[in-house]
Amino acid sequence: MALPKGIQKILIGVTVKTKKAIKWHDLMIPIGTRGVIRKVESGGTVAIVEFDNKRYGSFECWFSELGPG
Repeated sequence: MALPKGIQKILIGVTVKTKKAIKWHDLMIPIGTRGVIRKVESGGTVAIVEFDNKRYGSFECWFSELGPG
């Protein structure tokens, strides 16, 4: 479900953490990894998260994979 544009703007800069492990090719981001939302894309269904652990950098996550940080 897409988020309204007003909500999308409010979420930029919010601290979040992963609710489940993210596995993509050789990248493995464990449960509970904290990061900050830097951008909202795909009509409000996807967040670009910059993780605190610089090893993970920024990654595109579904909002369903994220929880409050």
